[in-house]
Amino acid sequence: MVLCPPKNPNAFVEEYLNEYIGMSKVDFAVLISGPWGCGKTTLVSKWMEETKIREDKKWVYVSVNGAATIEEIKHRVFEEAYPGTAKVLTVAKCVSSVISPFVGTLSCTKGTTGGSAEVHFDQLEKLVPKRLNVHCDVLVFDDVERAVVGIEELLGYFSKLLAEGTKIILVGDEEILSKRWGDHKEEGTGLCVLGYEKQKEKVIGQTFAVVENFDDLYGTLVEDAHCETVRNILISQRAVLVKDFKSVDGACNYRAFKHACGDTDYWFRRLPKKARENGEYAKLFVRMVLLMDYELLVNTLKAEEIGLIPKEGSSSFAEFLERHNIRHPAWGEVNEYLSLPIELLKKMLVSHSARREEIENAVSLLSWFVPKKNPPSWRVL
Repeated sequence: MVLCPPKNPNAFVEEYLNEYIGMSKVDFAVLISGPWGCGKTTLVSKWMEETKIREDKKWVYVSVNGAATIEEIKHRVFEEAYPGTAKVLTVAKCVSSVISPFVGTLSCTKGTTGGSAEVHFDQLEKLVPKRLNVHCDVLVFDDVERAVVGIEELLGYFSKLLAEGTKIILVGDEEILSKRWGDHKEEGTGLCVLGYEKQKEKVIGQTFAVVENFDDLYGTLVEDAHCETVRNILISQRAVLVKDFKSVDGACNYRAFKHACGDTDYWFRRLPKKARENGEYAKLFVRMVLLMDYELLVNTLKAEEIGLIPKEGSSSFAEFLERHNIRHPAWGEVNEYLSLPIELLKKMLVSHSARREEIENAVSLLSWFVPKKNPPSWRVL
């Protein structure tokens, strides 16, 4: 029997984006919405990579996270569109500001004919454009809800770009946009300023909510593991890990999972060679570190409760063990089922202070790697 892969619930979003960038003329932007870590950026990035191959268009992707002014956003767009030129202009500006007070003008001889040229350092800064206008076919703005600049200015900037013929794809959490930018009165004048919900109609023509799709994105998420062994384990143990991930109720966060994959890769490479090359132990280590790190990131596992198993009641650590069907420490040595002693895991994943020597010493004491003594001959007989 052939098992068909699960249908991509966000396929309709990708289909519409393909249709959108193919339109001859547009006067509206498209918003891809969803909570933090739900997979918005991964979905759009993956779609962009696949689409760029077949579409002959100029693309620019930027994050507007923390941008306080439109000029700052323009500068980020310019840097992404022309990275080489942006670096040259930045250096020119720095050289101008440092040297011009002392040098002003520098004369030098040019060529073999003895001709001369003058470099006016105090004029060099003027090479840096005051308005960084870049024409692109498609502009993708991520983290829209995290921009510091006011929503009226931001939407006005997007509207101007649309008028110039640029297609705009926005990525952000619309719920946060609505809460953060409601109707309000302007300071000083007391005039009523319309909030996001009333202003968006002029700019945003289509909004799509990203649907959870962990199965489809799994391969992309585990790419943060650079170690081939870790990556192979993550791929071969996909069914188990997807089940683990989905068992954490209300904590679906792809960004945290991707981050945890990177952390797992980092700590795996600090294991001694004998541990990295022991297939069964390696699988246990990857699963335990990945799960603990992920649940710490999404706060379903409390750092201060790691190792705490009360006689009465419960703790986030006890729930963690039960949720992932890990043997309770009361049934055996806890480090045998968590791959390393609890205190060392806390140093690795909470304070990030574990040293390579500590890990090597802890591994050497595990029953996986302690040589088994041969029983005396009389016991065998």
